[in-house]
Amino acid sequence: MDFLIIHLRVYMSITLPNFEALASPAMPDGVMQDISLIQEKFPHIGIKIKQLPWGSAELQKFLTTIIFDERGGRQGFPNTIASALLRIYDVHSKLAPSTNEGDIWDLIIKRIGT
Repeated sequence: MDFLIIHLRVYMSITLPNFEALASPAMPDGVMQDISLIQEKFPHIGIKIKQLPWGSAELQKFLTTIIFDERGGRQGFPNTIASALLRIYDVHSKLAPSTNEGDIWDLIIKRIGT
C-alpha cells in the first residue's frame, strides 16, 4: 500500500487523504447513557456496542441481531433495556450504511414468516 501511495504522489501528482485519520461520526450524548444502562444489566452487549465503530454497518447489523431475535424461544429484554436498544438503533440507523437486508419492515416480515 505504501508503494502505491508513493507511486501516485511521485508519478501522477495525486495525493490521497490520510484514511487512518478519518474518524467515525461522533456518538450523541444520550447514546452513552443508554449504553451505560445496557452495560449494567448486560455487560457483554454494552461492551460490544462500545467496541464496534459508531456509524458502521457492523454495529448496525449487531444491533439488528440483538433486537430482532432469529433463534426464537428467548426471554427478551426488560422494557428499560429494550427501549435503550431501540433508541440506539434509531439514532444509529440514520447514519449507518445499508446492510443490504432491506428496510426494517422487510426484516420483520421475514422473521414472522408472512
